Amino acid sequence: MLKNARRGWMRGRAKQSHHEELARAILSGDISRACLEMEHHIAMGLENELSSLQEAVARTATVSSHD
Repeated sequence: MLKNARRGWMRGRAKQSHHEELARAILSGDISRACLEMEHHIAMGLENELSSLQEAVARTATVSSHD
């Protein structure tokens, strides 16, 4: 989770911009647009978490192979 926070911090404006787009979509009153933006937001979050887990497993496997 901390790693994802760092990624978000490094992306800076890009992450802020995405959240601004999500907020605009939700507040627009356009249900279809809001749903699409929310689905995209969730998919990107899941992708980031999966990437972090894969990196953690790879690090664990590397440490275990050195024992």
